[in-house]
Amino acid sequence: MENFNLALEKSNGQVSALQMDILAYKIEAEILLGNISDAEASLENYKALAKRICPCWKRELPERS
Repeated sequence: MENFNLALEKSNGQVSALQMDILAYKIEAEILLGNISDAEASLENYKALAKRICPCWKRELPERS
């Protein structure tokens, strides 16, 4: 996971679809390892990156009830 974080830093947040998939797997791995706060931080990064590369993410999603 450290290598992935380093790669993200060096890419200045410019990521491909494959890298987004890898980040999603990283989030899942953090959850399975019990690192919930790390998973939450990674999820926030995922959402921020997704908003930059996918127009559909620019809209706010409705809250689940």
